[in-house]
Amino acid sequence: MKTFNNYRNQFVLIFLGLSFVFGNNLYAQSVQIEDATRDGFDGLRRIGDEGYYLQFATQWTDGMKKGSAKVRIIMMDNDLNITGDIWITTRAGGQVEDVAFNGGNFMVINSNLREAVRKLTIVDKEGNVVAEQTLEKVKRRLLSKPASILPVGDGDFMVINFIKEKKVGYSISRYNSKLEVQYTKEQIPDKKKLYPTDFFIDGDRLSVLEFITPDFSDYFEYHVASFDVNSGEQIFKQRVQKPGEKASGYATFIRNGGDGKVMTGGMFFDGQRVQESNSDGFFAAVIEKDGTTKFSFTDWKEVKAQLKDKGTGLLLGGKTKTFMHDIAVNSDGSFTLIGETYRKGDADMAGNKSTGAKLGKMAAKMAAAKGGESKDVDIAVTVSGFALMNFDIEGKFTSIERIIERPTITIIKNTTDPDDLPYVGQRKGLNVANILNNNGYFPYRFVAEKGDNKYIVSVASYKSVPMERLYFTKLNSAQLDTASVNVTSSDLQLLLDMKNKVMSKMGGLGKLAKKTQKVGGGEDKSEFELRGSHDPFDYRSKASNTRLVQSNISGKVLIYDFVPIVEEGEKQKGFFGQLSDTMRGSLKIQYIDLPN
Repeated sequence: MKTFNNYRNQFVLIFLGLSFVFGNNLYAQSVQIEDATRDGFDGLRRIGDEGYYLQFATQWTDGMKKGSAKVRIIMMDNDLNITGDIWITTRAGGQVEDVAFNGGNFMVINSNLREAVRKLTIVDKEGNVVAEQTLEKVKRRLLSKPASILPVGDGDFMVINFIKEKKVGYSISRYNSKLEVQYTKEQIPDKKKLYPTDFFIDGDRLSVLEFITPDFSDYFEYHVASFDVNSGEQIFKQRVQKPGEKASGYATFIRNGGDGKVMTGGMFFDGQRVQESNSDGFFAAVIEKDGTTKFSFTDWKEVKAQLKDKGTGLLLGGKTKTFMHDIAVNSDGSFTLIGETYRKGDADMAGNKSTGAKLGKMAAKMAAAKGGESKDVDIAVTVSGFALMNFDIEGKFTSIERIIERPTITIIKNTTDPDDLPYVGQRKGLNVANILNNNGYFPYRFVAEKGDNKYIVSVASYKSVPMERLYFTKLNSAQLDTASVNVTSSDLQLLLDMKNKVMSKMGGLGKLAKKTQKVGGGEDKSEFELRGSHDPFDYRSKASNTRLVQSNISGKVLIYDFVPIVEEGEKQKGFFGQLSDTMRGSLKIQYIDLPN
């Protein structure tokens, strides 16, 4: 039986191997946190430039009152020395909605959907309770999406809460250190539904990216709204649309451009509906503090030759699209819009022969003829390279670059869980790309800096091998850097071990399954189980699904790995389902250097 110690040792050997390959590229400091879980874990967050913190939940155990749970918050300095380890008591069976630190205190929001309870707690860095508030009989529809917390200055917190009543929107509420509400402002449209998809606070401004759509429709609108954090009053709302024309920008992020600016970018469509075939081009927008906006819209026809895939014979059918991730700003104010090209098509065309090629293709063609997709046909998404759009300091498009990646293919299958089946329209348009990105299946992670150089940090995942490789590529490179770091996660190794054990017990049938997988080319692919609970616009979830974090130290990135403890009796259950978030294990955190 492989237990925690086996997988911990395996992980240590991986890092020793990395040190041998990359010399002193691995930063000496590391930390290993025992008795951790992934319940409520949301990655590592930075405490300004001074360090990091993380949190996770522990349901009741020996020594704890039955029916209770605790949220554990661990603080570290930049050398990864633990500087604080505090516990906050909550109710069992709930979820940690969010945790935030404002420089002096932590705010925690925990809720229990079954009991219709939401609890707000503020503690100091020593774990002393400063204020707490329990809200009873909260409407279940208000707990359907977790609230988000943003620190305001050195004393207050802003809470962004999803509202789902007769109409759908969100509210912003400012709390002081005593949990007294300073104001609550609701943003609810008269028609359609409004979702806050990205947000940040800079000085006295709260900026929110708003997505508007009706149910079961390809119609969309994006707006950037600005609020005064002192009063909660809206200052302006800028629609992401080409002035005087129908071209509508499809934005998945906003970024702080400094000096009160908000920056965004993405694909655009010539109209207000997402097209299945492809977008019409890309855009970038720079919004000044007073709401004045500089737009740049570029048609794909102008850059088509530079984006065309080379050697696409092994890729999927369908037209190449570009998913926009981020903006990298240069010191002179010019910037680069970062995207990845991908294709979506029939999984059988990716070599997934075991799903029944003839029936799959026929169903896909019938669905395509009707303008939709068959919910029973497996689909595949192939990511093949980076597309970098460069803009000058005035926000005008100047050039485009293409960096070819080794293709990563994800086969998407609907879950068979009757309580979480995909809903109608979930696989249409850009929903699948959004969901895969939120769950870490697109390679791009972020841009890291070392000296004057900027590097694209990406991870190519081949989960059926399993293998996850970390790449650092200079932003102005002509091709992907071939040097890589093996960062395969321990739980992925564990799932493969369980799968092999099950296959070996199946005897000849198991050998046949392995042979079929090889014939179908499954060794370089990942599989993703699509569930109804996967929210296409939950971009916040990416932080807890990618294992890499921007660090406070120039030239370094942080990586974490959860090593679960799985008893023999749990292995078969874990293989056919998923590794439970409440499983205990060890959390390993370590720096990796960017290349010289």
